[in-house]
Amino acid sequence: MDQGGGLAVAIFVACALMIALPFVLGAWIGRKVTTNPSRRILISLTCGTLGAFIGWLAVMATFYESTFSPPLRLKLNAPANFKHEWVILLEDPASHNELKWSGFSLPFTNKQSEISVPPSGVVRVRDLSAIAGVPVDEVTADGVSPLNRGGGPAPPGVSAQIYVAFARSRIDNANVAEPDPPFSDSGAFARYIKAREAAAR
Repeated sequence: MDQGGGLAVAIFVACALMIALPFVLGAWIGRKVTTNPSRRILISLTCGTLGAFIGWLAVMATFYESTFSPPLRLKLNAPANFKHEWVILLEDPASHNELKWSGFSLPFTNKQSEISVPPSGVVRVRDLSAIAGVPVDEVTADGVSPLNRGGGPAPPGVSAQIYVAFARSRIDNANVAEPDPPFSDSGAFARYIKAREAAAR
């Protein structure tokens, strides 16, 4: 058996034990606390099932974390005929835009938000701390899935603190040749952002 197969078997055994042991323990506790013999089996099975359910939650949290605790979901609503490949979010404390989240951070659920994208593709948002360096799921702009993501300190001169950028995998059903933003050159990146904002005014 190769290393990958051995790991799969080990994970399967661990998952089985994480569910079976709480079931046995729950059933044992249910049997011990029950004084009515006629209800002993029912209560034992109920407590065992509860234990198995807790064990299953532990399995999901341990081995299937993205399902147990899904990433935040953000939708970027781009205007019609949007022509840019990259959508760039800038954290600008002076902005009136906010990411307003709905939903709850509970098992198997996630918070969701959406924001309008101007023609420039540069969105100034008051606070990006919720998504900076954090996995974000199902980021879309007009139903377009993201191809790539970038982020970090905003370049000097753009009145922003950090940026988060998303590349779209297609643009209006056509591939539009657009150079990637010069993320690694702060001066060029600042000029790139200013040019995009100025062109859309």
